[in-house]
Amino acid sequence: MKDTPWTPETVDLMMELVAQGRSMGEIGIALGRTRNAIIGKVQRERIIRGHVPVPRKPILVTLADGSKRLSPQALRNTTPKRVCEPRRAMPGVSTRGIGFLMPALAPPAPRTGPAVGILDVTGCQWPTGYDEAVAGRHTFCDAPKDGKGPYCPYHKALSIAKPVPVEARKRTIIPTTQLRMMA
Repeated sequence: MKDTPWTPETVDLMMELVAQGRSMGEIGIALGRTRNAIIGKVQRERIIRGHVPVPRKPILVTLADGSKRLSPQALRNTTPKRVCEPRRAMPGVSTRGIGFLMPALAPPAPRTGPAVGILDVTGCQWPTGYDEAVAGRHTFCDAPKDGKGPYCPYHKALSIAKPVPVEARKRTIIPTTQLRMMA
């Protein structure tokens, strides 16, 4: 098949053959091109030339009893499109502020009492330090727990990691040459 550019004469001949009602395969054989090439070019030319498709005439089919009715093929895709309903108006966005936001209430700080070792902890198990005089040498908060975990409300709030913004994260960029030297 041809791989040459379309000339205006070839395009005009192709459009004449289409107007005569020839099939795309016949036109393709006559012009030495593929059927799909003809279909694509016809579609592009119709867009360029502003072709308005002519509606088909209804096809009447004669039934066995002699009555006539429209062909089922003609009935397809003939439903008129419904009119679009107007969109509801979007609610306006308030330009006034809503006041001030209340800061989150932090739980009260735990009591500061004598150092409690691992053997004597009955409350919060948050490690607070190191003491030689205490059995086990590690000290713990020992404030009353809220019954939902090993920590008092204050240390429970501290134990939940806060999200770090992407801008605050530090990326380490190692040059490729340095990576090769480490291997």
